[in-house]
Amino acid sequence: MKLSRKYVVLASLYIVQSVPFSFIKTGFQLLLKEDNIDYKSLGAIMSLLLLPWVFKFAWAPLVDKWCANSFPKIRKALLFFQVLGAALLGLTASFQFPEAIQPVLGAFFLFSLVAATQDIIIDAFAVLALPKKEHGIGNTFQMGGYYVGEVLGGALILIIFDRFGWNWAMMAFVLFFLIPFIPVLLYKHDETIHPPKPSTSGFSNVKSYFKIQGMGFWLLVMVIYMANQMLASTLLPSMFLDMGYTKTEIASIVSIWGNTASVAGAVLAGVLVEKWGRKNCLVGFGSLKILSLLGFFLLKGDADTTIVYSVIMINGFISGLATVTVFTIMMDKCRLTSPGTDFTIQQSINLFAIATFGALSGRLVKADGDFTVLFITAFIVGLVGVLLAAFGLSRKSLDNGNGLKAS
Repeated sequence: MKLSRKYVVLASLYIVQSVPFSFIKTGFQLLLKEDNIDYKSLGAIMSLLLLPWVFKFAWAPLVDKWCANSFPKIRKALLFFQVLGAALLGLTASFQFPEAIQPVLGAFFLFSLVAATQDIIIDAFAVLALPKKEHGIGNTFQMGGYYVGEVLGGALILIIFDRFGWNWAMMAFVLFFLIPFIPVLLYKHDETIHPPKPSTSGFSNVKSYFKIQGMGFWLLVMVIYMANQMLASTLLPSMFLDMGYTKTEIASIVSIWGNTASVAGAVLAGVLVEKWGRKNCLVGFGSLKILSLLGFFLLKGDADTTIVYSVIMINGFISGLATVTVFTIMMDKCRLTSPGTDFTIQQSINLFAIATFGALSGRLVKADGDFTVLFITAFIVGLVGVLLAAFGLSRKSLDNGNGLKAS
């Protein structure tokens, strides 16, 4: 398969990875908020729907064994979960919201389980298809696709709901989720790529991963480094709703303009991470991300619209830079014998932190909607993450990928 076609498949897969995640954290959050769900409950519900993503490491070794590092088997597995996920989303379209909130939450939880399993396969495909020298540009397509999915899931579905109601919005969700179906269906693997035989160790692959030298500290840095963004941004849609913005306006600010800026940051990071090195980008972009959080203190009820858009777009651009850097390092730190498992371990730990900090964010917002304590906490957490990266991670362990994956 030609290089450009490989990236088209990767981008489409990461779009579908992002659409459900974005809708749940943005659009669905706003719908629940309008149904008078308080901030603490919102944080708890968002965390509950993330649970399958947090614990997917438990069945990742089985998925790796099932796919057997075989591109044809990976293709069949991806298509299977595409159809299964679309069927579950179609089921939600048959419900009435918010009257049938319990069945909707149950269907979304099952869908999260399917999407999380599919994500293991997507990440295994990416690790196997990309040599180390292509990890930077590969993650540009990964995160670029992710942010496009954020626009579809966080903005367009919400706009469709605003104009046509729940049922049409869910049918649009089905169509967006099926975006990669044709590219994957037509996919033929590159005959020059010969992945090694997968490990047959099963769950012991999870235990052995933590025994790799320096891995524990990297995972700690990764969690803290990414946590500040989740703390600061999880409840932004609800904050804007309280500030008087409509759902369509919020979709435009957060999902369209914010994520468009993130795409630009992701594209630039794909080039810079190979040119400047992993550690330089990790520390440099992390520092910029902390500074961008200062703008969140300007997001008050009487804030000018220009300031609101500027703060969200600047933060989105820098988040794109930092996130691509982190995901590039995560891909570096995967063994070819257990690609889905290794990436999933890192992502599950990251998502556990996201779920934890997402739930915590609701508790840091005062009853009157004051976000000051939350933003201060996010700033401090971000500063700790950058300091740990700067003084605790060696340049060799990052730029050489710890010797886990051949280039």
